[in-house]
Formats: sequence, C-alpha cells, structure tokens
Amino acid sequence: MPAIQSKPVQAPAMEGTAKPAIPEALRGITIDAEARFPRLANQKILLAFDEAGRISAQSAPSDACVMSTSQLLKALNEPNGLYVSTDKLAAFAIAVAKRLQARRAFYCDRGESDRLHAVRAAIQSIAQVVNQ
Repeated sequence: MPAIQSKPVQAPAMEGTAKPAIPEALRGITIDAEARFPRLANQKILLAFDEAGRISAQSAPSDACVMSTSQLLKALNEPNGLYVSTDKLAAFAIAVAKRLQARRAFYCDRGESDRLHAVRAAIQSIAQVVNQ
C-alpha cells in the first residue's frame, strides 16, 4: 500500500508521560483525510486493535479525549487543564458520590472492614472539601 502524503499531526502529550507505542501495522502510514475521506475531516475517530490484531474504528464525540484516570484527575485539578462545564462537573461529582455509596454498601455487606474503612475515609475527605 503506497503511503499517502499528509500534514503531520501530533497530539499534545501530557507532561511526564511517555508517548504510546505505535502499532507496527501503522508505522510509516500517513493519510490525507481531507482528500481521501472528506466527510471525516475534522472528526475524531477511535482506532482499536483486538487480540488477533484486527483494527476497528468508531466515531468519537468532538469533546472526547483519551487519558488515564491519573491524567484525568490531574487535568481536572489544573487551572487551565481540562475544561468541563459546571453542570457536567457537578454530574461527575454526583456519579463519584453514588459509586462510593454503592462500594460502601458492597463492602459492608461482605464484612470487608479494611476496604470499608478506606471508602469511609474517601467520603469524609470529599465532605471536608465540600464543607470548606
């Protein structure tokens, strides 16, 4: 398959993180999306490889981003990190609180006191921040 010339695009890397390895199948391939796939220009596409090495692609929302949970937490806490509207940020916080409640009930039912203690400590930490 001949390489198609394109303008190089580089995603911004978060400080302190290594770039992910490019799969061998994609090394050296460039695609001019505007010429080859005009309807896909300015679209985000998520590529994934299964265990057999088959590639799948799916459209991603324009506000989608890919990062680890550690990177997400860091970005949410940086002044100019990841912008999230107040409504979405509140929904995120509510989802976290509900997850912690469910986890607390699960560990309580199973009698796992060490894990239950850790969940209670997390809930108390959140309450302290909210009540400041």
